[in-house]
Amino acid sequence: MIETECSVEGPRRSPGKTREADLRQRSSEARPSAGDSHPPIDFDHLRRYTFGNEKLEREVLELFCNHAPWLLAEMKAADCEAAWRNAAHSLKGSAMAVGAMEVAHAAEEAETCAASFGEARDIIVRLESALDRVKGFLAQQRLNA
Repeated sequence: MIETECSVEGPRRSPGKTREADLRQRSSEARPSAGDSHPPIDFDHLRRYTFGNEKLEREVLELFCNHAPWLLAEMKAADCEAAWRNAAHSLKGSAMAVGAMEVAHAAEEAETCAASFGEARDIIVRLESALDRVKGFLAQQRLNA
């Protein structure tokens, strides 16, 4: 099994604020409420990482769309808690970096339930659905460009 690390430096945090607290705050701010129809990519979030460079945005999104299914396959093939957690953590980081918040939230949930990964296959279905939404949305964006 290939292990990956995803290290994305986010916006600066307030002094004394932990990374986890910062992630929870950003996640709760970005999490759509029930019935909300937010696009699957938060472009404002993405632009902070790419400094508004549209070419870089496209490249980063393409990398995400190519890498995310591989990480999902790693989760499906996981035969232990650590493998599941590592793949979920990498997917969460990648999704947060591009503003794919629905994917990030599902991956975060998958990461936290790693101890029962064998029973958490419903999360895989949610992740697949969220990734399909991202891909469909981006395909529609290309058609409208």
